[in-house]
Amino acid sequence: MHPLLRRIFRTAVLTMLIMSLPQLLMAQIPVPELTGRVVDLSGALSTEEVQLLEKELAELETRKGSQIAILMVSTTDGEVIEDFSMRVAEAWKIGRKGTDDGILITVAKDDRKMRIEVGYGLEGVIPDATAKRIISEQMAPEFRNGNFYAGLHAAVSTMTRLIDGEKLPPPSTEASFDEDDGTLGGGFFFGSAISSFVMHWFLPTPLAVILAALATWIVSMFFVGFSFSNLFILSLAAVIGVTWYRFRGGGGSSSSGGWSSSGSSSGGFSGGGGSFGGGGSSGSW
Repeated sequence: MHPLLRRIFRTAVLTMLIMSLPQLLMAQIPVPELTGRVVDLSGALSTEEVQLLEKELAELETRKGSQIAILMVSTTDGEVIEDFSMRVAEAWKIGRKGTDDGILITVAKDDRKMRIEVGYGLEGVIPDATAKRIISEQMAPEFRNGNFYAGLHAAVSTMTRLIDGEKLPPPSTEASFDEDDGTLGGGFFFGSAISSFVMHWFLPTPLAVILAALATWIVSMFFVGFSFSNLFILSLAAVIGVTWYRFRGGGGSSSSGGWSSSGSSSGGFSGGGGSFGGGGSSGSW
């Protein structure tokens, strides 16, 4: 590689690393795994209450195709509820792709914060003002008394009634699974290639493993977008690329640790690829 091009590439990577350092240092709790229509990590709901809500939400999806998911956590660890809710919405992709008829209800019990995130396709059905009224008039009063199921049930019932009155594309008879458009797979290949390039040209030390993963993510997020799942896969790709180079060159050995999350998926529910644009409302109790 020409020395000038090498210096340009090195400078670009280091500049992006420095500019992204504040974000990298900002701790964020990982997006919980989508294990069902109701994910309660706070212990606020009984098993029976979860099942009742699940049944109500499943009936809505069968009847109209729209999806509503509920997430309850203890805390967002200082992250504002709007940002946390949007991260979850972008990861879970509740609602049908193209129709964007998904709703995410997020509750941080110990923070006493909540949010209703409304998909693009339902913003006319449940505008911000309506979402605000559902929070202030139905959810908050029940939550203050510790009746989380009652508040959630009232909110779901109101939103279900509004969605039932809207003309939407008929539901599909097939199970809804988010389709990969191929960008992440391309990002995986791209990450491996970049990491090998970094190792080969200017980072022949063990530090290359860490910097290659960071460089891969920073460069690749412009192509495949940011999410924790993308971050994990692209970082894994970087490690694979470094490992491939080391074995190809016959030198040394390397080891790596991967980010992981606890919990298991039930396999019975997944987002349909719906998109969100920030519509909805937040509140507290």
